[in-house]
Amino acid sequence: MKSSITKVSIIGAGSWGTSIAIVIAEKYPEINVCMWAYEPEVAESINLRHENELFAPNIALPPNIIATSLLREAVLQSEIVILATPSKVLVDTVSKIRKYLVEGVCLGYLSKGFCKINNEIFTISQSFGKLLPQMKNRIVAISGPSHAEEVSKKYQTCLNIGSKSKRNRELIAELLTSDYLECRVTDDIIGVELGGTLKNPAAIAAGIISVLSDCGDNLVGVLISEALKEMTALATALKARPETIIDISGLGDLVSTVISEHSRNRRFGQDIGNQIISKTKYPDFIDRLILQFTPQFVIEKIAEN
Repeated sequence: MKSSITKVSIIGAGSWGTSIAIVIAEKYPEINVCMWAYEPEVAESINLRHENELFAPNIALPPNIIATSLLREAVLQSEIVILATPSKVLVDTVSKIRKYLVEGVCLGYLSKGFCKINNEIFTISQSFGKLLPQMKNRIVAISGPSHAEEVSKKYQTCLNIGSKSKRNRELIAELLTSDYLECRVTDDIIGVELGGTLKNPAAIAAGIISVLSDCGDNLVGVLISEALKEMTALATALKARPETIIDISGLGDLVSTVISEHSRNRRFGQDIGNQIISKTKYPDFIDRLILQFTPQFVIEKIAEN
């Protein structure tokens, strides 16, 4: 790592952001790793007890990890900024930090999903490009099969690092590569981010399958095959390369998310399946009616727990 790098910022102190902060801090003890936490109590836990008690309990954090609940403080004078917030708040978060970013900053993201700007849907990199047009060809997607529960235990992991900027994708790859985390770089950033997002419906379906009778591994195999075909078709339509979708951030992430008990989407599917089993007429008439007009409401109702 270039000696000029003195500060790296992780925006978001969930389990995945915390795991990546640990990877960087342990590899580069001379670098200050500053985490932004939405919850003040999480920042306090990291600074006073060197542990993220809410999202990564019982994992000791290196001393060069510090935390703040102030966005400005988190990103000021930081040469590398990595966003790890939920995709639904990314646009708002980037809008708040852009005036504090230093010139030439390397901006990456761990988040998966799509963003909405003025009622239009964009990938995360496209959204960042609209908010930060001067940086649109230098943004870095970091994605792959990456359950934080395994990375925090130093289980072997591999990620795709996607960016149109050769410098930035190699910079992030060097930053994250360790004895247990390998990085594979590509210029197909759209393919990298789509793989991590489009596999989620299949993971929910896998959760449903796992609790229903007469459904087993054979059907999961069919599900993975069908999901990969749909992911490849949609990604191709959005100008991504098919070979990226069958790489780590696509097929790799799809398989691990479909089969893993760490997968939140799989657990969500299991909750849906259990409700179907426990309520023979689920969803009820009212929910079926609401589904026709505001399906998001019913999904959120199911997901409350």
